[in-house]
Amino acid sequence: MDNNMNAGVPFNGAAAPQPQGDDQKKGPAGLKLDAKVIALAAVVVLLLLIILVPNLAKAVPEGKAKKAVKTYVQVFLSGDKRDNDVKWTKFYPKDFDRQLEDWAEEYADRMSFEDVENYKVLSVTQISGKDVKGILEDEVESFFKGQVSYYSGKEIKDRDIDALKISKAYIVTTKFEYDRDVQVVSWLVIKVNGRYGVYGYNVILSE
Repeated sequence: MDNNMNAGVPFNGAAAPQPQGDDQKKGPAGLKLDAKVIALAAVVVLLLLIILVPNLAKAVPEGKAKKAVKTYVQVFLSGDKRDNDVKWTKFYPKDFDRQLEDWAEEYADRMSFEDVENYKVLSVTQISGKDVKGILEDEVESFFKGQVSYYSGKEIKDRDIDALKISKAYIVTTKFEYDRDVQVVSWLVIKVNGRYGVYGYNVILSE
């Protein structure tokens, strides 16, 4: 009789719970639901990456173009920054560091500063295509061999210009009040040797 009482009972004295029919059905269903949730989350993350990564890749150079224009305005129009407070090799090729320092100092000394108010970037448009490559090269050459060389008093040779690498260009359009006038200005920002700098500008509208 004792042997019959102990039959099928584990050594710890507790009866082993047996799975019921309902529990057997719920277990696999729960696992399937978790897999579906994980798969859905993965799809959402993938879609976010598809949307965000191109926008981020676009926003970084546009931000650098905006920064180049804003710094130029602060140094040469408003005087909010001194020319020697700016590391110009952040915006232009480092091979011209001495020329750029002298250019910025002399150019700033000749400017009449006014308050720049309500400064706003209206648009940033990338310029691309083989048809504009020659134009961009001419603008870079004109900037260095013309403006920088003239104001710095240092000659810039052809071979130094030929060694420059132009990879991107942007037109940054801004609106602000300057010298009691409202002005809309387009700025030519070119990426040269990996650095975004202002190489020219044009006043589109002036009140």
